[in-house]
Amino acid sequence: MNVVVFGLKGGQGKSSLAVRLGLSLARAGHRTLVVDLCAAASASHLLGFGEGVELGSAGLLGGKSTPAEVIVPTGQDKLLALPADLALAGEPGPQAARLLRAIGRRHDFTLIDAPTGDGPWTTMALLSADWALLPVVPDELSLVGARASVTWLRHLKGRKKAQLAGLVVNRAGPRSAAAAAAEAALRDERGRQVFKAALRRDASFSRPAGVARALRAKAPKGVDLDVQDLRRELLRTLLRRNRPA
Repeated sequence: MNVVVFGLKGGQGKSSLAVRLGLSLARAGHRTLVVDLCAAASASHLLGFGEGVELGSAGLLGGKSTPAEVIVPTGQDKLLALPADLALAGEPGPQAARLLRAIGRRHDFTLIDAPTGDGPWTTMALLSADWALLPVVPDELSLVGARASVTWLRHLKGRKKAQLAGLVVNRAGPRSAAAAAAEAALRDERGRQVFKAALRRDASFSRPAGVARALRAKAPKGVDLDVQDLRRELLRTLLRRNRPA
């Protein structure tokens, strides 16, 4: 099953969500792949693969390499990664969505970190995925970006495009009155499309060392328990919508 994490506005915690959710799914026993389609390679950095590998996601989706050559293990059992490569500066080929769907079928879950915005790689990712997750930091500007992202996805042309699984509230720091008001407005607008399990953003998950510690840990703790709650709610949502996990 392919799940794409996307958004038209940056700074919402997209890459860290893909990595943290991938780690939680793998710990729950699901064979999981994290695919980095961002030229900035944020998810690749977090997983310890650096910037701009020679052969990676663009090379594989362009038919220049095989999965065995570019899909690599991480420090967590059942968690694999497809790092970004420099060819992501170009555009995906006509067969990229088909190839990404086929790769997704080899794993229980494939989490795709799409680039910020509405560019060709994001469009391709949404056309290759079953479901889409939209992280949102609760503030006024992020609400504007979330509304635009939902509208764009709704009007995206494609017979097999991703359905919106839900919006993930990604809280940064202490919950201020303004953040609480923005989160309440989001829940009023989107209703059941907003996951109850909101994330508390952890600065350690913005650094490779923080993710490396999480990969070595025997069990989740602290803020990572929020991701565990999100993983459970996501699986319940997908099952309720008759898409087998």
